[in-house]
Amino acid sequence: MTTHQEMAAGPSWFHPVKDFVAGTIGGFAGKIFEYPFDSVKVMMQTSETATPSALSVFRDTIRAEGARGLYRGMAVPLAGTMLETSCLFTANGAVKQLLKYDASVPEEKLPMRHVLLAGGVSGLAVSFILTPIELVKCRLQVQTAALEAAAAGTAPPPRLTFTGPVDCFTKSVAAEGLRVMYRGHAATVLREVPGTACWFGAYEAFARAMTPRGGRRENLPASTIIMAGALGGMAYWGVFYPADTVKSIMQTGGPGSTLAGTFRRVYRAEGVRGLYRGMLPNFLKALPAISISYLVYEKSKRALIGLDDKQLPWN
Repeated sequence: MTTHQEMAAGPSWFHPVKDFVAGTIGGFAGKIFEYPFDSVKVMMQTSETATPSALSVFRDTIRAEGARGLYRGMAVPLAGTMLETSCLFTANGAVKQLLKYDASVPEEKLPMRHVLLAGGVSGLAVSFILTPIELVKCRLQVQTAALEAAAAGTAPPPRLTFTGPVDCFTKSVAAEGLRVMYRGHAATVLREVPGTACWFGAYEAFARAMTPRGGRRENLPASTIIMAGALGGMAYWGVFYPADTVKSIMQTGGPGSTLAGTFRRVYRAEGVRGLYRGMLPNFLKALPAISISYLVYEKSKRALIGLDDKQLPWN
């Protein structure tokens, strides 16, 4: 977010650079924390058996592979999350700049409808980055459970097995063509556009409410930023979680699955509960992870804004 202090910190092209750098750092911090919870969530969403508990999935994974199993396939998502978060904040800032009627108006003075619009547009933009990254991540995450079920005789062996992210990409494309990398993209868009609008909207609304009259946004304490981030995370996941469940099932299943068909299949088999599989571990990872990402993003951006003029390359 841009403040009047930031307006003086270099030329206009430096604003998105700060968003990008700060977003990259924030994305790294959040992903390191959240990934084990995300692994449990995806394994719950794609389980072929009755809805398993988060604790049983966690325990079985630790027993089979140790803590390493919870971080399986993290390299690509880590790089992807850093790219995603940096692009998300950069796109959000750029759209807000375009929506300003006056360049000197700080972002916290923008109408909330513009905040929501900027969030939705940035969510659409990052969906094109997220879909292929999440396909590789999901396939690697569910592989261990699939192999265990095959060994126990409760499920057929998986069609493909992977040694890592590159192997997953190569074998998936070889077996199903390059278009497989965008399987489930409609579900990603359905999650990201309204979800990201609600995420940025909830964060902004809380931050505005907590900023004293005549005060400055950059003076908000870390605890307020963490709380605003948590509320943003709740808004992002609270309503649109079923789209994520459908996406995970489509990406880890065979060809021919559709958004509507997968939704109907899950709903007929398990009702609404099936669409919210993995919700608990997802909230356990998402709320603090988004808060951490936002806090690190804000602190990193403030550090960049606060650079002394003599340290800036254009002086």
